[in-house]
Parts: sequence; C-alpha cells; structure tokens
Amino acid sequence: GQKMIRLGIVVAFIGLAVVWLLVVTTAALAADLKPNILLIVADDLGYSDLGCYGGEIDTPNLDRLAAEGIRCAQFHVNPMCVVTRTSLMTGHTHCQSDQYRRSLPVARLMREAGYTTSITGKWHQPGNPLDAGFDSFYGFLGGQIDSWTGKTASKPAIQHDRQRPQPVAADWYGSDAFTDHAIRQIDAACDQAKPFFNYVAYNAPHSPLHAPRRNVEKYYRRYRAGWDVMRQRRYDRLKELGLIDERFLMTEAEAEVPRWSELSAEMQRIESRRMAAYAGMVNRLDENIGRLLDHLHKRGLEENTLVLFFSDNGGDYGNGDIRTYHREVPWQPGGHPYAATGWAYLKCTPFRWYKSCAFEGGVSVPLILRWPKGLGGQSGSVLSQRLHVTDLYP
Repeated sequence: GQKMIRLGIVVAFIGLAVVWLLVVTTAALAADLKPNILLIVADDLGYSDLGCYGGEIDTPNLDRLAAEGIRCAQFHVNPMCVVTRTSLMTGHTHCQSDQYRRSLPVARLMREAGYTTSITGKWHQPGNPLDAGFDSFYGFLGGQIDSWTGKTASKPAIQHDRQRPQPVAADWYGSDAFTDHAIRQIDAACDQAKPFFNYVAYNAPHSPLHAPRRNVEKYYRRYRAGWDVMRQRRYDRLKELGLIDERFLMTEAEAEVPRWSELSAEMQRIESRRMAAYAGMVNRLDENIGRLLDHLHKRGLEENTLVLFFSDNGGDYGNGDIRTYHREVPWQPGGHPYAATGWAYLKCTPFRWYKSCAFEGGVSVPLILRWPKGLGGQSGSVLSQRLHVTDLYP
C-alpha cells in the first residue's frame, strides 16, 4: 500500500512537472511569435530636421533606421504635444477620449496580450501612466523639463512610478537618463521571457534647448547662411529623397519671420548659435536612439522588434527675451535657450507655420518604422499614403 502511495506521488509530481514545462514552453513560444514594440517619440521635432528627411543635423542612427525600414512622407499628428499623445494612447482625438473616460488605453491592451509595458520620459496625459496600463514609469507627468536638472518651474519633476518627484544627480541629462532606463526595461522583459511594449517619450528637442557642449559647438558655423538659404537647401534635398515632388511648393514665410539679410551681423551670429543649440539637442537624441538600437542588436531582438519613431507635432519656436539671447548657454543648467520663428520656419520645410497651428507645418512630422521580421524587403522605401497618429492604435 505504501509503495502504491509513493508511486502515486511520483506520478503526480511528474505530471505537474510536465504541465509546468508545457506552460513555460507555450509562454516562450508566444513571446517569440509576438513582436516587441519600441515606440520612440521626439518632442517638437520638425518635418525636415533629420538627415533622412532632408536636414543638415547629424542623425546617423535615425538615418540608419530609415535605411533599414520605411519612411512615411505624409504622416500627420495633432498640433500640440498633449493632444497627439492622447491620440497615440487611445486611437481617439483628445475630445473623443474625454480624459480617457471613453477610451481603452493601448498599454492596457498590450498588458492583457501578455506584454510587459513601460514608459520612460514624458507622460503629459491624465493621471499617472500606471492608471493607463503601464507596469512601470520613469519620467515626468507634465509638458517639459529642464534637461539638466529634471525640474519644472524650479521644482523636481522626475519620478518612479507613483513616488514623489525627487532631485536628480549632478551629472544627470534627460535624454541619457531616459535611454538608460529604457534599456533596463528591455532587459527586464527579457528576464521574464515576455515581449515588451516600451514607450520612450523623450523631452528632446523641446525647449529650453539644453545639450552637451560637444554636441552644440560643432554646429556654430553650420547655420551662418540663415534660415532662408537653408530652407531652400532642405527643400531641394526633400525632392531628391522622394519625400516630396513638384506638387509641393516652397511656401513663403509669414510676417513674423524677418529676412535673414535684414539682421545685423552680430544678430546673425547670435541666431546661428541659437539654432546650434537645437541641432545639438537633436544630435544627442540621435546618439541615444543609437544606444537603444545597438542594445536590441546585442540582445538578439532587432529582427522581431517593431521600432516606431516620430515627433508629436511640428517644429516649435520660443523666441525668448531679446535682451538675454547672447547670455544663454545650452550646457548650463537653469538657462532658457530658445530658437526664433525663422528657425521654426526652417524646421517645418516645405510647409507653412509650425507647432500650435493646424497648417501642415504644425501637423506634418517624420515617421520611421522598422521591423525586419514583419516588414522585410521594404528597406529604405518611402510610404506616400496619408496616415494619422490615430492609425497606430488599431
């Protein structure tokens, strides 16, 4: 009788072990079949700022992503940060969603589908990201921060999950820190043998225009030709790249954009350095995106990871105080470097106007997609169909 009992226990144990192995194997197979999703959103980046969209800023990593993936020529968002992010998270317009009361956030859907869900960077939506289905959050709830201090209105803004915002380290820099955290979240998903939905919402290149010195000074002379000449150069490159054709006309600047030739030599020097701060911020953003892409490669994840990159609205301007233009230093915490309307006019080439406006300049942005396993054979192609940010949810 005791032998039969012992045999029964052994059989039961073996049965449980087999069931456990089946569950683990099934979960691993499901994770292998489902693509990882790395969603990267820049803040206030213009349509033509990237090298692969005709710009003169050094963006080798995003250019590589475009060469290995697909660029969308007519991707549209909403004119402001917050309303675009609502459409991204819900598939609805901001008014339809009604503060998420009428929406099912995409992160909740992804979590129910077996994904780990994380957000790094800017939220700028109702409540806390954990309310919307994200497992983890590192970043800030509002619309912008000082990229050196992590502060908003002189108060700490960077937080983990639901914890109170805390001061950041002395050597902290927004784009670098958000990339570090996003990499850790990718590794955490791998440790759980789950596919991941990682939303990396950079503050860059939102004003104030903060960037390390080495990223800024290299651009000091690059913008001396001025926004009029450089806009024409971007327009020509956009046509060469096949992103626009003869139907796209070079629009004239509105009255608030002065002619470059009418500025004094000293003001031209100051203005070119203001745009250098913006270019340096974009350059540093690209370096960090390169770190993310390299990490996917190192972990053997790039084949089955859908990477999406876009901007939340068209290029922005801040103007600032003309009395302090010359004193702003992009690599010093606490400053407020901005770019003028003329540079916003350049960022949104060839369109009219810029952020906050429903003209094309405010709502036309770059979109790059790469997914070797699912979109193979389309490397370097340009998608000409009109798309909107609400199309990403379905």
